[in-house]
Amino acid sequence: WLHDHGKGLAEGKASGKPVMIDFGADWCAACKELEHTTYRDPVFTSEAQRFVTVLVDSTEMTDQMTELWKQYGITGLPVVVLYDSNGALMKDPRVEGFIANNEFVSQMKKVR
Repeated sequence: WLHDHGKGLAEGKASGKPVMIDFGADWCAACKELEHTTYRDPVFTSEAQRFVTVLVDSTEMTDQMTELWKQYGITGLPVVVLYDSNGALMKDPRVEGFIANNEFVSQMKKVR
């Protein structure tokens, strides 16, 4: 996982890969559940290999983080936004809150 939003988008554009950006925080229980269950599932990790994956730590709400939240319309965590391989932000799928491994992977498969 990369930890820089801009770098992740640039890498996706350069490689022609879709980008998955996970907004999480240390204080977010559902974020921790994603990290400890969904993101460790072998089916998820296999599907995630075709993405540039970015983890944006929203634990501290700096001015830059507030701007990113506004940009993506985030009102609570966790939120996972997806860009297609052409660099376009997808409105659907978008993951908000915790979802089960199989449902998350089916959302990822919609991204080309």
